[in-house]
Amino acid sequence: QADAVLALLSTYTKIRQEIYGTKHTEQKKGLQQKLKDKDISNSIDSGIKWLLRCFDKTKNVLPTYSIDEENIVGPKRYFPTMLCGISFLTYMDYCRNISGQARHEINKNVEKLVSDTCKMLLKKGYIPFNVESDKPSITSTILAIEFLHIYLKNVKIKNVHEDALSSAYQWLLKNSSNIIKEKEITAVFTDFDEVNIDIPEIAEAIYPATYFTLAPMVKLLIEYPPRNLDYK
Repeated sequence: QADAVLALLSTYTKIRQEIYGTKHTEQKKGLQQKLKDKDISNSIDSGIKWLLRCFDKTKNVLPTYSIDEENIVGPKRYFPTMLCGISFLTYMDYCRNISGQARHEINKNVEKLVSDTCKMLLKKGYIPFNVESDKPSITSTILAIEFLHIYLKNVKIKNVHEDALSSAYQWLLKNSSNIIKEKEITAVFTDFDEVNIDIPEIAEAIYPATYFTLAPMVKLLIEYPPRNLDYK
């Protein structure tokens, strides 16, 4: 769901610019575009409301899950919650017509998630892949760094957060140095997850699913370059 919300938000500004930033020669066309804009806006609002309900139901903010027990196919992962945090903050940045209640709920959950994320990064230097394993996750860690950077754009007190970010960047630096030496990019920079697929045509079995390529890390380092690190 968080992925879906982010996908809509990522194009929302561009769509609005196309609708309101250009003069339509046909009034009918302009009206159709505005109706399309309204549909997208309503879809984003509905998605955010659903995510907020998930946070209300969960006992622990990190990770946040709202899945019926019979539909859980493996240990709960951390990176979907990082995506939720990013979608909340992006929604606050892009959308102006947010009710006071929704804004309060989003801020409350974001603050909890920031606190728990910082604690984990300060303690470990990384975010694990799931709750049953302490195996470091490149996906979860990079999303956590991006989440904190977006959050810090509008926050004045940054000491604890900066320390958490520094810890995470140090972990990335150490691991990237290791893969250069070992030349095992796939093994280190990919999160493998055993997923149970029950489809007769395929045959029921456990298959490895992957969640990472190098592109997200490149994007991270370009948009949010690390501070106070001898990073090359």
